[in-house]
Amino acid sequence: MDVSPSPPAGDVPTTPSPAAPPGPPGPGLPAALGLVLGLVAFQFVIGFAALFAAGFVEGMAATLGRRPPVPPNPDAATIFALAAGATLVFALLAAGRRYGRDARRALAVRLPAGKHLVLVLLLLLPLLVVAGVVTAELTAAARAAGVPVGLTGPTAGLVDSLRDYPGWRAAAVVVGFLGVAIGVGEEVLFRGVLGRGLVARWGLWRGIGLTTVLFGAFHIYPVQAAVAGLIGLVLHAAYLWTRSLSVPVVLHAGYNCLAVLGGLAGAGAGADPAGDAGVPSGVAVTGVAAGAAVGWALYRTRTRWALPDGAVWSPGFPTAESPPAAAGARLVVGRAGVGAVALVAAAYLAFAAAVVLG
Repeated sequence: MDVSPSPPAGDVPTTPSPAAPPGPPGPGLPAALGLVLGLVAFQFVIGFAALFAAGFVEGMAATLGRRPPVPPNPDAATIFALAAGATLVFALLAAGRRYGRDARRALAVRLPAGKHLVLVLLLLLPLLVVAGVVTAELTAAARAAGVPVGLTGPTAGLVDSLRDYPGWRAAAVVVGFLGVAIGVGEEVLFRGVLGRGLVARWGLWRGIGLTTVLFGAFHIYPVQAAVAGLIGLVLHAAYLWTRSLSVPVVLHAGYNCLAVLGGLAGAGAGADPAGDAGVPSGVAVTGVAAGAAVGWALYRTRTRWALPDGAVWSPGFPTAESPPAAAGARLVVGRAGVGAVALVAAAYLAFAAAVVLG
């Protein structure tokens, strides 16, 4: 798939100019597997260190005849926060080791175009609905087959523990750790490091497919892993089309926050209330349509780097990375067109009406 936009008449041509890859593209499959396993091990190390520290503090408090300032057994929210922090630290270390001072350019760390930020915010609710539909269908299929499966994985305990937190503390955990820390950490690692390397080495479709499998498997619980894989495909497409790591980070963080906040507002525990309670057919159909319309608009507005001679800069493989400053390339963002804008407006209005009418 060509990740460069088809420009309107009068714009620069899209014939790529040859360019040597500026440095290593990233890890191959064995190294990618090693990084994922390394992340899991790092999370366990941080978790055990936290348990040891909590036990030590409790012991010291008991020795001094005082009340322990922290609980000896962290609740689910604390465990999630520790895992999120560990993910962020591990991802930044992996990116720094892989790319060094070139990490910002290789990962495409830059602010997104205004239209892309609007589109990704519009995509949040439809994505949540689609994920809820898939969760509900997979859960029903697993139950029918008699397969024991975690419905939402450990996130049910997370929502339950957050209900006991003061409002400000719950907001800090949801936004700071489940949103920002996980959004940045997982996108840097899975899209920026692993995805970039696998796409460069295996081609676009196989590279994204392998990244999706790894991203899903990292979430362990079968239903949660399948939904994570689906979301991973959307995140990877948004990354390549917009050439900005900020876009999948915002989408990922926003999805996590909305899912958990929805669980807190719902009657039952679970990170995705749509998956627990089921989605009305009208909301499901219009949500899928709205998501598809927004996705089409993102594709229409996909970004490229144009060289001074009018050719498209490319390191030799599909990537979101920015060109070296010496290339003198300029950023060109495609136009959605009246048809795509009208389609998004119509689909979203139908989706909003379905949500309001139930």
